[in-house]
Amino acid sequence: MIDVMHLRASGSGDMRHRWLAVLALASGLGVVGTAGAGVVTWDGDGDGVSWSDPVNWSGDALPGSRDDAVIPGGFDVTHAGGDDVVASLEVEGSLLLAGGALEVVGSFLVDGGSFGWSGGTLDAAPEIRNGALELGG
Repeated sequence: MIDVMHLRASGSGDMRHRWLAVLALASGLGVVGTAGAGVVTWDGDGDGVSWSDPVNWSGDALPGSRDDAVIPGGFDVTHAGGDDVVASLEVEGSLLLAGGALEVVGSFLVDGGSFGWSGGTLDAAPEIRNGALELGG
């Protein structure tokens, strides 16, 4: 990300136009704004089980590091491989981490659902509310 507060222009000229040019360049490079970030919800339209199947997610795309991932009640999801990073994760259904790596940068809430961990690597601190945590398997 470009730190606009620490950019300096040298020479003479209209500073306002220079800042506008810098912001336009930064925007074009995708370093300004939050385009692409959003809520990605499990809909199960793919194989209905695999985290790694993009068709299982709204928009038919896997959630990324800037997305809030949601697994609604009634769905059983398995993360069996791959390295995935999401901004936050809310589980109302069930999620089994059986392999690969899952990093949740922000909050990881299990609310009324369950989280199982039988393999793989978790970089997160799940908060369990009215749900279940199952380790091993």
